[in-house]
Amino acid sequence: MLVIPIICSLKVTAQNAVPGLKIKTITEYNLNNKKKEIDHITTLNAEGLKTEEVEYFSDGIVKTRTVYEYDHQKRCNKATKYGIKGKVEKVTTYDYDNNGTKTKESILIPEKRYRTDKIFEHTYY
Repeated sequence: MLVIPIICSLKVTAQNAVPGLKIKTITEYNLNNKKKEIDHITTLNAEGLKTEEVEYFSDGIVKTRTVYEYDHQKRCNKATKYGIKGKVEKVTTYDYDNNGTKTKESILIPEKRYRTDKIFEHTYY
């Protein structure tokens, strides 16, 4: 049976999934000259939330690794991106209002001592 993942925010749902089974990892490959090369692997927890994403160079060496953390309401509140040697490249944190709508995204790049914040304003019908 074919499983087609649909990534909505950081939670993965699947169409035509195998009944009773949950997706643990999604591996994506590039086909170059009919040769299968790993592109990245996404790891999910039992609730379908993305917990880790590893991106690879074409030779199979890890390029980046991003680890996702969630609050008690299953909202991603932190994503930490690590580089080739395991050094933190970027830390992104998220804030939400009482309705669970994202209100702020803060990005910290430790090596450059750089921080930027995005504020989200929402209008409703």
